[in-house]
Amino acid sequence: MIQKIGFILTVATALLLSSCKKDEPYDHPFVYVIQADDAAYAATSTVSTQATVVRTYNICLSSKELTENLVVDYSFTVGDGLKAGVDFERVTTGNQIVFVPGVYSMPIRIRWLPNAVDASKDNSVTIRIENTSLGFTIGFPGPDQLSRQHTIRKVNM
Repeated sequence: MIQKIGFILTVATALLLSSCKKDEPYDHPFVYVIQADDAAYAATSTVSTQATVVRTYNICLSSKELTENLVVDYSFTVGDGLKAGVDFERVTTGNQIVFVPGVYSMPIRIRWLPNAVDASKDNSVTIRIENTSLGFTIGFPGPDQLSRQHTIRKVNM
């Protein structure tokens, strides 16, 4: 009888220990870009030609806490209808940001200036994540790479 109880306890312990990783969260690190105040994670946003405002666009990290810095390279592409210093100013300069351990969001700020645009031209700025130093997925996981880039269109209002 004691042997049966010992055997049952051994089997029960083995079963419990083998299921310890069952509830471990899915871990697939990725980076994405969004407008700071957009809970819908839209791929595009607009800004009025009448606006005098600084808008924040965030490159965000989704991962477990890092043990080393993550360098993210991004491009800043301006359409042929906009001109730096006339339509906007880059408050955040350069094309690289660094996530130190414990940081999950880094801002890119643009000061939008009031100036009418030619509606027949490309009046957009696109912030696009190009690569990461640790090989993380760019955009949300999946074939579409959603939120890899964010396009801001300046519109006459």
